[in-house]
Amino acid sequence: MQSLDFLPERIKAQRTRLKILVRQGYLIGTCVVVLLLLGYTRHRQIVAAEGQVDLLTQRKANSQRQIQMMKILQEKRSELLIKKRIDGQLGSRIGIVEILSELEKVLPEAIALNELKIETATQLPKVRTSSGRNSSRRPREVSAGGGKDTSPLTRLRVDLIGLAPSNVEVAAFLGQLTASDMFEDVRLGYSKNADLQKRTGREFSVSCYVMR
Repeated sequence: MQSLDFLPERIKAQRTRLKILVRQGYLIGTCVVVLLLLGYTRHRQIVAAEGQVDLLTQRKANSQRQIQMMKILQEKRSELLIKKRIDGQLGSRIGIVEILSELEKVLPEAIALNELKIETATQLPKVRTSSGRNSSRRPREVSAGGGKDTSPLTRLRVDLIGLAPSNVEVAAFLGQLTASDMFEDVRLGYSKNADLQKRTGREFSVSCYVMR
């Protein structure tokens, strides 16, 4: 059965326009939601990009600081190498007066020195034991394949010749030199009989190195 529409044309036109407006409203609402979602997504991307930019800026600043620190360390390393080379050439920073003063402290009263010579000498580095101290406080030569620095060092060497009543005083003098914090590698060259004012004594020679 066919339905009959007795509504006026004006009402029909209004209903048609209303349907069109409703559809347009849905379409506009959908577009607005899509735009909002796109805007939110773009905002998050922008925030993430800004975070990456801040991170890269911080890394750049850290890299620049490290480069500056590296330049400073390289300058200090160059200065230390120069000081090391100078120190190797000088041999020791201890003065002659200090050496003579220390010798006066350790020299027994019964011993007289006839000759005293202080000069620079080259020496291979010491080999230290696992405890960090040199065995018998005497430097030893290092083999070339030992993995150690075998560059020769310039040292101050003290050579002296003296007279003593007996070997007891000589041994005491050697002990005092060995116990001193200023001398190391103390070695007795010789000890022989000598005439001391119509008395028999001991003439001896001793050599040692000044601590660096």
